[in-house]
Amino acid sequence: MAFRKILRDKEESSVNGTVYIVLAFTLGAIGVHNFYARFWIRGVVQFLLSLSAPFMLFFPLIFTSMWAEVELLFQNRDKEGRLFRGSRSVIWMLRLLSIVMLCLGLLSIETIDFDTVLQMANEVSDVEKVLQVEEL
Repeated sequence: MAFRKILRDKEESSVNGTVYIVLAFTLGAIGVHNFYARFWIRGVVQFLLSLSAPFMLFFPLIFTSMWAEVELLFQNRDKEGRLFRGSRSVIWMLRLLSIVMLCLGLLSIETIDFDTVLQMANEVSDVEKVLQVEEL
């Protein structure tokens, strides 16, 4: 078993690590990167979860996005266990860039102003009341 692993480490995968990371960063929530690396079951699960997201308040999409980010950071091998081909330095630079982008995205999230939400809800109910009166 260990001998096979040593032999697989010498083999080069047909999956390019740079392409895998770019796919995981851009289309990872729907599982495209897993289809590219021939992880069919993972890809189908991510795709089905992302399709069900609008019916479940988009929570599955958040989950699959986090799942794709973890795979982007830690996945180095294809389904057969062979290392991705491509420049290791470029792969690590893209991984660091994804972390920076994630942090910037999290920092840009503003807190919810509940007063504005309540004001919008009151405006909607006022419009509904006006429409009901107009119907009479």
